[in-house]
Amino acid sequence: MGFTRLVSRMLLLAVGVAACATVYRGAPVAPVPRLLFMGHVEGYVEPCGCSEGQLGGEARRAELLRRLRAAPGATLLVDAGNRFIATGPAGEIQAATLAAAGVAAGVAAINLGEDERHLGADFLSRDAGVRGLPWVHANSDAATPPWPGEVARTMRVDGQEVVITGVSGTGEGVGDPIPAVAKVAATVGRGGRLVVLFQGEVAAAEALARAVARIDLIVVADGRDHLDAQAHRVGTTLLVATGTDGKWLGELPLPRGPLSPALVAVHLLDEAIPDEPGAARLVRDYYRRLKEARVLTGPAPRPTVGGSFTGAEACRACHADAFDLWQATPHAQALATLTAQGKEGAPECVGCHTLGAGFTGGFVDATTTPERGGVQCESCHGVGSNHVDNPTAEYGRAGAQSCRSCHTAERSPRFDFSTYGPRIVH
Repeated sequence: MGFTRLVSRMLLLAVGVAACATVYRGAPVAPVPRLLFMGHVEGYVEPCGCSEGQLGGEARRAELLRRLRAAPGATLLVDAGNRFIATGPAGEIQAATLAAAGVAAGVAAINLGEDERHLGADFLSRDAGVRGLPWVHANSDAATPPWPGEVARTMRVDGQEVVITGVSGTGEGVGDPIPAVAKVAATVGRGGRLVVLFQGEVAAAEALARAVARIDLIVVADGRDHLDAQAHRVGTTLLVATGTDGKWLGELPLPRGPLSPALVAVHLLDEAIPDEPGAARLVRDYYRRLKEARVLTGPAPRPTVGGSFTGAEACRACHADAFDLWQATPHAQALATLTAQGKEGAPECVGCHTLGAGFTGGFVDATTTPERGGVQCESCHGVGSNHVDNPTAEYGRAGAQSCRSCHTAERSPRFDFSTYGPRIVH
């Protein structure tokens, strides 16, 4: 991470120096325009905040964009696709939030990815902000209502013509990306640039670059967890990949001539970047809207397996010492932690802060089922009704694997069962 930050700072310094430099006879050198790129956000509004060191978030991105745009030279922000993922009422609120963030960020083009097509044209058309995003899609099949957006967008950046199109290499409802992009490439004027936003595997994007040599740049929403742009050339085409969850923002100067991998910089969206106030208000409003809409009460719960939930109180009669130990742990206060942050109505949060969210007899919301709040006995040991009816020593042995569904590398990067397990042994 230290290296990428250093590269990023050196690049910004170079841009600043170039803006102030002079050529022979004192003529000022025009600052080089820059392309900023991202992709595969997949509904990631902000880090959950469950641990230190988490990356990403709309409020941090907005602040980073503000800083980058304060440097000399025009910028062009593109999104390679797979921005939305959630369905139903919660998904519509999430999509509206991410669309508003995209508009505020000044995104110039966003690819229609596999996730967006899975949600459907009707879903994307219901919210005016989502529908009005600058979508590009060259190989999407027809839909009813029609997919929002257009085949390509032509921009001018400091005198350069930049044609931006978008294609997907995976999923249903798409045609072959190669002839689709070739058709767009034929429209690019002499001296113009062709930028392709590609959702899919890097190998498929490389095949596209070999087939259509006219492409200057392919930005790949690859969905893989990496903290660098993996920049490389295929012929005369530069390929960069975006990683996942919008954890960083890529930057590429657009000088005249071929684009070099050495020009690519990565800016990590880490805790050193404060939240931009306007975007932070948008995020807070997102959680407020989820709570007021009571989206957690909507979806039909999934059936439980092996009995039903009883709640921690049912365990207390036989396991008083264990119950008292549990009450003193952060697990017992997990829902209160969300409530203090206004996130108790967010589907992406309650699954790891409550008992049985999304399952029959489990947590519904803080108003309907407060007794299912917190990470309770059955969260680790499994549903307990059969054990209550017929206590056995074999019931629900918990171990490291019981913790891994919530204590993931993303949410708990420092989690080690041998260290944390003894704190809850009972």
